[in-house]
Amino acid sequence: TQLAARAEQRAAEMARASAEASSLAGKASDAEERRRAAEAGRACAETKAEAAAGLVREAAKQAEKAEDDRRRLEASLTALHEERGRLVAHLEAVTAQLRRADEAAAGAEKARGAAEAEV
Repeated sequence: TQLAARAEQRAAEMARASAEASSLAGKASDAEERRRAAEAGRACAETKAEAAAGLVREAAKQAEKAEDDRRRLEASLTALHEERGRLVAHLEAVTAQLRRADEAAAGAEKARGAAEAEV
């Protein structure tokens, strides 16, 4: 009976050890799954970071192009303002010539009228 009691005790200890080993194996399996999930998450984060870096580079190129376009447009606008100034000056000169021509024609008409009156 003592031998049977020790055998039962030993069997109970082995059952506990087996349960502990099974629990540890489950924990190790869970830890491995978490490690794999973390690795997949890290790889996903790296991919997203690379994509974001590509978007930042593209945005920088677009910003540089937009700045070049702005400079070109500003230069064109300056040239247009200068041309407008030249055209306004020319129009003023032509207007002054027309005014002088009108005044000369009016003077000539007046002189003709006076010459006809004397005749």
